[in-house]
Amino acid sequence: MDVRVAFDVRIMQGRPRGMGVYARNLLRAIARRADRPAITLIADSFLPDPEGLPLDAFGIRRVRGFGGLIAWEQVHLPRAAREFDLLHCPANGSPLRCRVPVIVTIHDAIFVRRFSEISAVPYPRQYAGHLYRTRVYPAALQRAAAVITVSETSRQDVIGLLRVPGERVTVTPEAVSETFRDADPTWESDLRGKFGIPGPYLLAMGAYEKRKNIPLLFEVFEHLKIGVTSPPMLILAGTENIKATRYRQDVAARGIEHLVRFLPYVSERDLKGLHTSAVAFLMPSRKEGFGLPLLEAMSVGTPVIASAIGAHREVAGDAALVLDPDDPEVWVEAIRRVSTDAPYRKRLSELSIAQAARFSWDRTADLTLGVYRKFG
Repeated sequence: MDVRVAFDVRIMQGRPRGMGVYARNLLRAIARRADRPAITLIADSFLPDPEGLPLDAFGIRRVRGFGGLIAWEQVHLPRAAREFDLLHCPANGSPLRCRVPVIVTIHDAIFVRRFSEISAVPYPRQYAGHLYRTRVYPAALQRAAAVITVSETSRQDVIGLLRVPGERVTVTPEAVSETFRDADPTWESDLRGKFGIPGPYLLAMGAYEKRKNIPLLFEVFEHLKIGVTSPPMLILAGTENIKATRYRQDVAARGIEHLVRFLPYVSERDLKGLHTSAVAFLMPSRKEGFGLPLLEAMSVGTPVIASAIGAHREVAGDAALVLDPDDPEVWVEAIRRVSTDAPYRKRLSELSIAQAARFSWDRTADLTLGVYRKFG
């Protein structure tokens, strides 16, 4: 392929999460392709180089990114991309003006919601970021030459909410991170000692945003403790932004402090071990663009109980229990069944592994390169 691609990797620099993990896995899959285009990684020289990439497969240009993210996306990035045939921005944001065609990966359209819907305890920097995303991102997307998104649910949002013509929007589903897939999970006995988990537990990701609907789980566990000598615990991983929530106060008010563990960012090795040993993985979100944590859990055979939203139905198929995110009673009933019915739990585990295997980063790379070819 003759097209020369500038690829924004700033989202991968430091400790990548979410969109940064997507970009890393996409690039690793593209690197395996003999027909890959000439890709140059555009990196911010003020941040650590991106890790986990076969850099010999790509060029890299380090740009002095004065001024933070906004200056990066609107000034430094389009300037660095001028000599290429196209620019791929993999993390929702892109330049309003650029001399070359811009491809944007939009993971979801959730950023267009009202500021009051983001977190229980907002802070000034969050407000500034919200203003930028809600004012600039939609306008930049409408000017983009092509838009990539990760699910049909998100595609419909991009078309309907962000008014991007459907013929310019391509779905390229995500897959389990290669580093997660290849990680040797931490032994269960080590995890229990490290994180103070004495008995059975259910795992969830403890994100701070209201759409994640984590307080539902606190209500569920308040019910689960009734009449039970040793109820299961709730482990919330990745709660670095807990100050933007009222989770601790809610847990205390419900008298379940002894049942809840708030864990910070955990390594993929520890996270895989936590999934492997969990009774089930819980994901009660009201809105998602894809739901990669759900797929990670399924890949190791962990039964999944998730909210009945479009993205979760797409990813999980018939392999997970999908429930009303506003009905704690059905969550209590589902958790009790998964916890006590071993044959049922085994069946869910088998379905989960088979469903997760349907997703592949090589397929994602194929679809992405198909978009690139339109500009070659």
